Amino acid sequence: MTYAEIIAKARRLINFDERDINTLFLDFLNRKRDELCEAHNFRWLTIHPAYITELPVATYALYDGWFDEGWLVTQPSVVEYDISMLSSPDLGQAGGFSEVAVTGINWIKRFSMDNLGECEGELRVLPMREFVSRYAIEDDSQTTITGASLVIPYNDSQSSILRTGPLTTERILLAMEYTVKRFPAITNTNTSDYVSTMYPWLLIDGVVAEAAAYFEFEELQGEYVNKWFGDRYGRYGITKAINDDNKGKRTFNTSLGYDTGARRANGGLPSSYTSKNWYGA
Repeated sequence: MTYAEIIAKARRLINFDERDINTLFLDFLNRKRDELCEAHNFRWLTIHPAYITELPVATYALYDGWFDEGWLVTQPSVVEYDISMLSSPDLGQAGGFSEVAVTGINWIKRFSMDNLGECEGELRVLPMREFVSRYAIEDDSQTTITGASLVIPYNDSQSSILRTGPLTTERILLAMEYTVKRFPAITNTNTSDYVSTMYPWLLIDGVVAEAAAYFEFEELQGEYVNKWFGDRYGRYGITKAINDDNKGKRTFNTSLGYDTGARRANGGLPSSYTSKNWYGA
């Protein structure tokens, strides 16, 4: 690289203000997070229902029906719901739900919305052909839901749809476990999540590789691309992350679902979550 080329690249970098630099590197970070999520069916891509200590009220309809992590309140005469996960809620307040692309629904439980919250049974997760045969033409006189199916729309919204049946006259509380393709994008530079916490150095290597490519530092780009992907012995990068996850699947009978901890919505009701009662257990 010539001296003139170095000066030109330096000027290009200096001409960015702080807002533009933050936006640029946030884009790099989200790009590498997506690549990591899509590289392997990691255990932590499975979303589990949160433990809840308060049930939604019978008229609950906020946030497109999503009450908490993995909990959906269906609405009368509504058959389709964009699948969402709790990605960046405020402490003790509902909100921060983001639509997600889902690769599969593992199971769905139905719960009572009274104060006891009993588990009433499990929904059959059906392929669309069977779902249509059962529920495509009907009235909305039913009082409960018995089946569901996953719809992956052909568009660029990167979301998935839960279709339920039959149509009902009542609100139904559902607890779902599902696996996402990728996590929702981080929207500001002081936000951390599971991926950033578990793989900080891996993401740093990936972001440096993206930045080096953008500013045309070829040698630096090659070095950090190698760190990002890892060698064939699994000592670095994505290779090591995948090997570690596969080892965990073979060795440990555990789940590593995405968890927002105390930063849960709980239907907009402030709660310290000191109670550990599990409804329906």
